[in-house]
Amino acid sequence: MITTLQRLRRLLGDTDAVAFENGRLSLHHELWVDAQAVEAGLHGDDPRLLERALGLYHGPFLVEEGEASWLLAPRDRLHDAVLQGYQCLGAQWRSQGRWEALITLYHRALAVDDLHEPFYREPIRAHARLGRTTEALRLYHRCRRRFQAELGVSPSPATQALLAELLS
Repeated sequence: MITTLQRLRRLLGDTDAVAFENGRLSLHHELWVDAQAVEAGLHGDDPRLLERALGLYHGPFLVEEGEASWLLAPRDRLHDAVLQGYQCLGAQWRSQGRWEALITLYHRALAVDDLHEPFYREPIRAHARLGRTTEALRLYHRCRRRFQAELGVSPSPATQALLAELLS
């Protein structure tokens, strides 16, 4: 146990970080946990905090641990909170007419979840607002191909109506 404790302290770079007393290990310092920082930053309307929190999210929670049952609920909760954060920030930027920033934001969001359909619709609308119909159509077709390949379905009627609007 002593050898393991010494290794852990060395890995953490702090000999006082971990204590072993009465047969129990304890941490003596506050640790920064990215998942907690992401969740904390997603609660509120401050665009800077939202942006920072979204930038900290690099994919599913503890993905290297596989599909352990104890991980599924926190992993899904964090993922859903991140999706909500993107939509919240996107709504703020849409209301401010920040079309370029909105497009960039939703391209980042698609890297997180490319099967979340609103992440296609919002930048399609933004491209259309900027007069870039070709880019909007390209993104619609990317959505259609992705949904067909992964789910065997077409985009929703709302997304198809957006296409019809673009083509009219």
